[in-house]
Amino acid sequence: MDKKNIFLDGVWVDVTERFIKSLSPGVLKARGVFETMRAYPGRAGPSRVVIFKAKDHLIRLKEGLSVLKIKITYSSEELKRLMLEALRKNQLEEGRLRLMIWAHGSKVRVAVIVWPYHAFFSAEYQKGFQVCISKIKRNEKFFSPGIKSLDYFSLLKAYQRARRQGNDEALLLNSHGKIAEASRANIFWIKDQELLTPSLECGCLNGITRQTVIGLARKMGIKVRMVQASPAELLEADEAFLTNSVMEVMPLTEIKGKTIGKGMAGALTRKILAGYRRLIAN
Repeated sequence: MDKKNIFLDGVWVDVTERFIKSLSPGVLKARGVFETMRAYPGRAGPSRVVIFKAKDHLIRLKEGLSVLKIKITYSSEELKRLMLEALRKNQLEEGRLRLMIWAHGSKVRVAVIVWPYHAFFSAEYQKGFQVCISKIKRNEKFFSPGIKSLDYFSLLKAYQRARRQGNDEALLLNSHGKIAEASRANIFWIKDQELLTPSLECGCLNGITRQTVIGLARKMGIKVRMVQASPAELLEADEAFLTNSVMEVMPLTEIKGKTIGKGMAGALTRKILAGYRRLIAN
């Protein structure tokens, strides 16, 4: 059985994928936080790996730990070195990473796990994702948009159910029936050349890629507005897309069997994806 070298509680250990699954957010039931990141080969050559937006991810992680009153002895620089070491030990020049910190009784546990990144084909970015609307609600009253919490069971359940039904993702609404986010991504849509996304008050995570895309769009001269919107409004959009650190900017072309826009990646979505990838290259 193939094993992976991970950092766990101060030491490097070889573990099975089954063990790693037991540490997955939503499977592991614990009070803590996690961050998912993407590593790319750097401009100086494949040996210089770059973890995109690592600083921002680590700031959010530390802020979440502060809210949860979990103390760690590792500095942000030490955590970054551990992530780079995990890539090196697993002989990866490109990959996805998960950094997890959680409380276990009086003990604080730390894990760093990496996987090879299997890229989506360009045809998939053209075709886009199809989503369903989950019956699971996002309770915006008890949700902190600044914490990527390990309290992830409901999101995992929504995602798994969506996949069983043949969808790529699940869209979650809040207690007022307004769009919050997808189970593992933020959502944007375009109407009349304006970029719209749920406000944080809707119960969505303030994703690092979400923040990056908002800043990028504004630099491009695209008007951005945070809104409280219903699924019916999303269906009237000209284009839509999902964002997270792993898949970057993925067009959203179908919801509940109904087509958004022309049913393929729109021009503004492609422009934002290209701009995002230029940021990575720099």
